[in-house]
Parts: sequence; structure tokens; C-alpha cells
Amino acid sequence: MDYYKVYETVNRVIEGHRRGHYDIQEAVNLLEIFSRQQPDPMQQGVFNILWTLLASEPLGPPQTRGSLIPNLHAVAIRAISSFGPTAELPARVFARLSRDRKDSMEIWAERICPELCYSMVHYANRFGQPALDQTKALCATYTYPQAGLLTGVGFPESVVGAVTRLERVIEEIEFSRFAASLKEGQQTDKEKASEWETLLRDLGLPGEIATAMRRAESYLKGDDPLDPKQAADLIRTCMDETHRGVVTELQKMTGRQCADPDKDGGRRSYMREMKFINDAEEQFFSCIYTLLSKEGSHKLLAPKETMLLMHRTVTDYLRLLLRRLAERRASRPEDL
Repeated sequence: MDYYKVYETVNRVIEGHRRGHYDIQEAVNLLEIFSRQQPDPMQQGVFNILWTLLASEPLGPPQTRGSLIPNLHAVAIRAISSFGPTAELPARVFARLSRDRKDSMEIWAERICPELCYSMVHYANRFGQPALDQTKALCATYTYPQAGLLTGVGFPESVVGAVTRLERVIEEIEFSRFAASLKEGQQTDKEKASEWETLLRDLGLPGEIATAMRRAESYLKGDDPLDPKQAADLIRTCMDETHRGVVTELQKMTGRQCADPDKDGGRRSYMREMKFINDAEEQFFSCIYTLLSKEGSHKLLAPKETMLLMHRTVTDYLRLLLRRLAERRASRPEDL
């Protein structure tokens, strides 16, 4: 299909809305169906037509068509929000807010800004944080207490009210995403804790391992000021206790004793000799253990963030060891 056919089809849908045959959502649905049937270059043609519609459709009083009041700007805004490039939508919407014509400003506040609010709520997942930040910056131009003095233009109450509601929409989206991130993190932590408990119970490993993990978790995620040395000691203890438990089990399974079980370096060497970890893993784990043990590493620019990262790395690594131990235990003796 060539660009002329795309232009003809899109404009026929738009004209159908203008004449009252399709409401806003029906027109948007038809445009989306058509757009998704096109190759990328023709899809861009659809977006260009919608941008032109948003930029050039006159800001005049609404004209009733039967039971419908057409709103071509709303069709363009909702269509872009639904399936188009949303990053530039806020700036293009605010570009229609003419500061030198009060009647146009009133229409913008009544018919265009509310549609942006609606679309951002219903298609919130399609607006990235940069688009939200841009919208907040644009809104501030009109809601800042001294905005009129800075711009030399007095804004109608309808405009200030519409933009204030848009700010509220952005705030709700951001708080909703923040809450979702916390719930996701909480769910992940619970799932990990459950896996830890299951692995430790099934393997019959000492309770000291779980105790060390709980202490480190509680300290690092608490509200008290963080002492990097204490945090490093707690994380290192988690490694010590887990390695000790793994080595004890490997000794039972293989009948071969660890030459230096009281030092973590000896335990790591033994795990490598038993082919439980490879050379690269031993080197990587040893580097982490050394970093946690060095006094100088406790003097950090961002100690809590660094220790949280170390804790996450170490716990994921130790969980890997426990899974590997469970698989080794389930394997046949001749595979050991």
C-alpha cells in the first residue's frame, strides 16, 4: 500500500468521526487496526497524519453531529497514546495552547487537556518517565504561582485548573508505579526467603546459615545508621556458614576430607577439587570474600548502596550453591 492509500484510509476514519458516525474510541480502534496491518514506513505515515491533525485542526466551538460531539484533537491524542510514539505527545499537546487568544485557551482547557489526562490514565504503561517529567515541566509553566509574571500572560482559571488536574494524574501514575515496585520487591524477597528455607530444610543444613542470612537482611534493610564494617562482617558470615555447611555435606557424599576446613580459602579450594565449583567461580568468590574482609573497602562513598549490592550478589551466589548441592545429592554415587 502506498502513502496515498494510507492517507485516504486514515482521513476517511477521521471524517467518519467528524460526521458523527464513529465516537472517539471507535475511531481510535479502527485507526489502530489499520496501523498495525502496515509495514513500519506506512505506520509512520499514519502517525504523521495524526500529528498534522493535532497541530492543524482549528480550535473552535464544538459542533454537534446527531448524538455525538466530534473532537478530532481527542482522536489524535488517544490514538497516539494507544499505539503511537508517546514521548513527544505532551509537548505537541501543549503547543496547541495559544497564549495570545483567550478563547482558544478556554477550548484547549475544555477539550484537549482533559483528553490528555484520560489517555495518560488509560494508557499509563505507554508513557515512560521522560514523558512524565516533560509533562510536569510543561505544567509548571502554568501552575507556578508567579507564572503570569514570568510569561507576561494571565492564564484563565480554566487553564490553570485543567493543568492542575493533569499534574495530579502524573502524580498518581508515579505513586502507583512506586507502590508496584515496592510490592514487586517484597514479593521477590518473600519468594527468595521461601526458597532459602526450603533448600536449607531439605538439605538438613545447620540453622546458623539461616540465622546469619536473617541478621544480614535485617541490618541492611533497617533504619539505623549503617556501619560498613559490621555490614561486611555479616555478609561474610553468611558465606562462611554456607561454605561450611556445603563442605560438610560434600565430605559425607564423597568420603574425602577437606584439608583446611577452618579457613574459607581452604573450603573454596575443596569445593573446586570436588568439582563443585570451577576455577573461574573460585576466583570470583574469592575476590568477593577478600573485598568484604579488607578494612579499606569499608570506607565507601555510598556504603549502604554498595553493601546492598554486595548482599544481593552474595545471596544469589549462595542460593546457587545450595541448588547445586541439592542436585549433587540427588545424583548417582558414580557421578560424584
